[in-house]
Amino acid sequence: MDILTQVKILTGKTDEALINVLIEKTKAEVVTICKRDYIETMDNVVSDMVIWKLNTLGTDGITAQSYNGISENYLDNYPISIRKQLSALTIRVRLL
Repeated sequence: MDILTQVKILTGKTDEALINVLIEKTKAEVVTICKRDYIETMDNVVSDMVIWKLNTLGTDGITAQSYNGISENYLDNYPISIRKQLSALTIRVRLL
């Protein structure tokens, strides 16, 4: 199943133009992180990253808010599950 279909099914979002832009940008990001050409094995992490980006789109990375004290916390990194996948892909590259 292609990444676009996976993302649409898992998120219920249907804006294909937006999802495709995020897919292309995320593929480029993964290539930069892993320091190698894109391979099909990377599709799973790209799908997870796009879903994460879609879920945080419009929140500007806010993880918590307090209105009376005007306190906000922001995300500064991907969730551990995504970081582990990227790490595994990077390690595999070094072993080849």
